[in-house]
Amino acid sequence: MRLTIAADALVSVRGVIRDSKLVIDSGKLKGVVRRNEEVEDVELELGGSGRVATPSFVSVHTFLTLYPFRFSVFNGLKNATELYSVITSNDAYYFALLASYHLARTGVSSVVFSDPYPDTVARAVQEVGLRPYIAVGVGCPESRSDWKNEFNVLFQRWSAKGRRDVMLKLCTDEELDEVFAVAREAKTLLVVDRTVPLHELKTKGFIREAPILALGGGTRSDASLIKKYGIHVAFTPSFEVSKFPLSQYDPAISLDLTPKYDIRHEMSVAVLRLMLKPDEAFKASTVNGCEVLQLDCGTFENGAEADVAVFEFREPPSYPFEPASPYESLVFSGYSLETLVVKGEPVVDGGVPLNVGLAQVEEATGRVQEVDKRAGQKVRNVATNRDLE
Repeated sequence: MRLTIAADALVSVRGVIRDSKLVIDSGKLKGVVRRNEEVEDVELELGGSGRVATPSFVSVHTFLTLYPFRFSVFNGLKNATELYSVITSNDAYYFALLASYHLARTGVSSVVFSDPYPDTVARAVQEVGLRPYIAVGVGCPESRSDWKNEFNVLFQRWSAKGRRDVMLKLCTDEELDEVFAVAREAKTLLVVDRTVPLHELKTKGFIREAPILALGGGTRSDASLIKKYGIHVAFTPSFEVSKFPLSQYDPAISLDLTPKYDIRHEMSVAVLRLMLKPDEAFKASTVNGCEVLQLDCGTFENGAEADVAVFEFREPPSYPFEPASPYESLVFSGYSLETLVVKGEPVVDGGVPLNVGLAQVEEATGRVQEVDKRAGQKVRNVATNRDLE
């Protein structure tokens, strides 16, 4: 599809381009022209006056299946492991559909996730129109016991050597040698949970042998290794306590299972807690996430992936957009998402996801109620058994 996106401002890490429009063809950015310039053979024109276009956002670690239960997991009323034990593959599909629907409406185009039903969840993400990236867990609450076989099957289906569509997520160092051997052979990314320090990887000489993404920010005990070896890092500002700015690590942002479930909120938290400056928070959500995934996105350079978010700034609460303070405007007021384009195709327009219908949302909400019943019955059965003992 050949389309254009017109805007009062195009904002990227390189700055602001005023009164221009993006030209997109076959899923790639083909250039930036003045807004009044004619473009031939255009099939669709998006954007307009009062709009600001940016590269779309990337969340490098997110729990999708648990999305409907994020409030009760956050306040401790529900346990994630127990929920996973009563969620079926079909449940996971519909819950991931809800989560992806939410992400699309907040400007996220690419999402890394870990889940007991990764293939099913990836299909749900793809149906909404987003880019799925699978992290196969090893020793994680959402992991399968035969992680190696699961990784091989998913890698053949969704990825290829040297690409990062399917990666490994390490939550324990008990199988460290084997995990690194698999990651090294596949030339894929190894996601290291915040609970696993990098010191053992350094001791074994693995730290340079495979690309690593360390989850967590200033709370990690191995920050010096991250800086020394240039390791990718991703943090969740809402869950982060940091006594120093994190900009020196060029971090990406992960949504995890935050109650707000909004990467724009995470950017604002990072700024308000003095962990990042506004331009750094914007970079963390765009370019840095793209670099982790080795995806040519996050900029408006010719040939880059056409993943674009369009925000409306004509009226409160989004008003105003200040060209002199573009990143502050986006971080604190970029809440009226109008359009999301992924791979050169509209996924959201008029603020409404285009690939998910009301019937699917209703099916998902019905399944949430059923899982609530099953989870509650399991808790009651466990309590009864304990009483009998």
